[in-house]
Amino acid sequence: HRVRDLFQILLENVIGHAGEDVSVKVSVRRFQDRYQVSVCDDGVGLPDSLRSDWKGEPVFSDTGRASLGLAIAYHLARAHKGELTLEPGDDGVGTRATFSLPFSPVSGRMAAPPVPTPSESDIPHPAR
Repeated sequence: HRVRDLFQILLENVIGHAGEDVSVKVSVRRFQDRYQVSVCDDGVGLPDSLRSDWKGEPVFSDTGRASLGLAIAYHLARAHKGELTLEPGDDGVGTRATFSLPFSPVSGRMAAPPVPTPSESDIPHPAR
């Protein structure tokens, strides 16, 4: 669920702050015991307040709009032993937001217990 939340925040950030007619490239990769998701756009780029040593504080764009989502995403990633980084996009254009989290296989750990099949005597019958 947290991966979905982080991904959604990053996409919403592009929609709300990158400008019009923006292209977005999403990449996902697994390496060793972590996986990494990057959302890169060719929009207006990072505000000056994000260009160096950002530690998850709320950010205000050049238009004065607050980007609380990035702060939430930063702390959400850290709470799950991950990280979120922001940097200029490809060729210095736009923004690349990347989060990585520990990889944990789902099989076996999240499988629901088997549901017992009711016997004929367990099925309620209407009163006659």
